[in-house]
This record gives sequence, structure tokens and C-alpha cells, in this order.
Amino acid sequence: MKTVLSLGAGVQSSTLLLLACRGELPKPDHVVFSDTQFEPPEVYAHLEWLKDEAAKAGITIDTVTVGSIKRDAIDFARRRGRGDVSRYASIPFYVANNDGTQGMMPRQCTKEYKLEAIDKYHRRTVLGLKPGQRAPKEPAVRVLIGISDDERHRAKPPGWWASEQEEIGENLFGGAMVRKRKVWKPVHWQVRAYPLLNVEMWPDQSVTDWDVIGGIWTRADCVKWLEKNFPGRKVPKSACICCPYRSDAEWIHMRETDPETFAEAVSFDHEIREAYRDGQARRGFLAGVPYTHRTMVPLEVVEFDPNRTKRKGCGALWDEEPDGMCGL
Repeated sequence: MKTVLSLGAGVQSSTLLLLACRGELPKPDHVVFSDTQFEPPEVYAHLEWLKDEAAKAGITIDTVTVGSIKRDAIDFARRRGRGDVSRYASIPFYVANNDGTQGMMPRQCTKEYKLEAIDKYHRRTVLGLKPGQRAPKEPAVRVLIGISDDERHRAKPPGWWASEQEEIGENLFGGAMVRKRKVWKPVHWQVRAYPLLNVEMWPDQSVTDWDVIGGIWTRADCVKWLEKNFPGRKVPKSACICCPYRSDAEWIHMRETDPETFAEAVSFDHEIREAYRDGQARRGFLAGVPYTHRTMVPLEVVEFDPNRTKRKGCGALWDEEPDGMCGL
């Protein structure tokens, strides 16, 4: 079975990679980073440092990308404004709807700019499959994911729940009666391993022990290990510059430590509204004005509150982000 480390360049996945570099975690066959092309400069600088450290241990980090999420988001908004409804993996902007309600755009960016890009890497590079070629029916790839104990709810087996309809009889008029049910769709060729949790999760949803680093680690344990073994090395929080799930404390940090990047976020926040015709982002029958910050005012005039922790959506990236990729 080939082992692949999914590298997000955040605290947890950086810890896994560096543990492997020091021989404290079995060395992966592959390490892959999926680039949205809109991460802060500190993330790219940290990634280059990780590449140097990995090279010393004979480990290569591969980078995959499906394009620039910034460019794609603005291009899509312009097309939508002209009536072209081409599909795009949307960013979950906060929206002030015309009917007075508030909401969020659907969130697809992690899935298509992170997870699907890495899945394609698994199929093409790791398994060597050609387009259209079937994947193995048995586990052939062990994916290492840096989810820690304080985020245990994010750990999932390889697969997903799908909604299907089943016939349950006939109605009074002779027509079919149906009901919806949830069906588990396993990814047969994959095992997901969570070294910081000491577990592996299998396609049939079973869970087995996989104690390779000794003990269960929290994010704080990772930070402590990094400080001890790489003193003075700061690991940034990995997320797109435009991510609406940033907490106010994270926006303040960006504004105070990297004003150029904050200015880029402000510019994007304006561009995304200007790109839609009449500033309208649409979801179903609702339409409204999109914003990067949940207060739904332009980013440069937001009164950030570092104590504001309750959030709309799925929460702060580093605490509640559900897909197991962003922020790791």
C-alpha cells in the first residue's frame, strides 16, 4: 500500500511531515500540497522551508493545482452578471439578500480546489491510472491526514453519504411510492490514517488502531513539539487570503503583520461585488450583495473584534472546518 501525506502547510500537517523527516513517523511515499494560488506569502515561504527540510530526509513535496481561486471567482462573477451560469466551485461569501434576509453562498471551494485535486493526484501519480481506468477494489493508498484530538469530529472514513430514492410500494392511484434514504458510498481503494488520533479508517467505516507516534496529540501538542524541535520557527495558519471563515483575530493579525496581503484581501472584497451585475450574488431564488466578512460591510471598514468567536457558517477554520483539509 502506498502512503501519501496530504500537506496543508498548517500546524498539524507540518508536524506530521517533520516527524517523518526525523524518523519518528514512517516515511510517506508521496507528499502532496494543493495550491489555490491565493494563499498568504507566509504560507508559501513556510512551504519552501518544508521542502528544504523534506529534501534533507529524501522526501519530495509535490504541488498540484486546478488554477487560481481568486481569478476564477472574479471571472465567474462577471460571467454570471452577463447571464452565463457556467459552473464554478463557489466561495461561501456572506450575502445581504434583497428581501432583507442574510445568508451565505454555497461552499464548494475546499472540495474542488483541494480535495478533488489531491484525489486526481492519487489516481494519476500514485496509482498510475489513465483517464477512465478503474481504481482497485481493495485499499491501495493510505492517506495521512493531520487532524488532531481537539478536531476529532473532522476525521472521516474514505467515502461519502449519498441520497437515493427507493420504491416502497404503490399509492392509491397505482403510482410508485418512494422515499429518500442515505447510502454509504465507499472509496474502496483508500484508507485514511490519522496519526495524531492513532487510528485508521477504512472504506467499510470500520476503525482500527494505528499507533505510530505514541499517544494522541492535540494541536497544542503539535505546537509544543515544533517549538522544542524547531525553536523560533513560526508555522502560519493555512487558508486563502479571501476566506470568509477567518476569525476577527485572524483578520487583525493579517492587517497588522502583513498590510500588503490585507490590502489584497480588501481589493478582492471590492472586485467580487463589482464583478456581479448590479452587485448581485445569487443562490437559488435569492439575490443579494456578497461580502467577505460576516458583518457584510466592506472589509476595510469592518470594526474587528478579537473576542468575537461565535460565527455563522461552519466556524473558524482552525476549530470547526469540516472537510479535513483547510487550515491543517
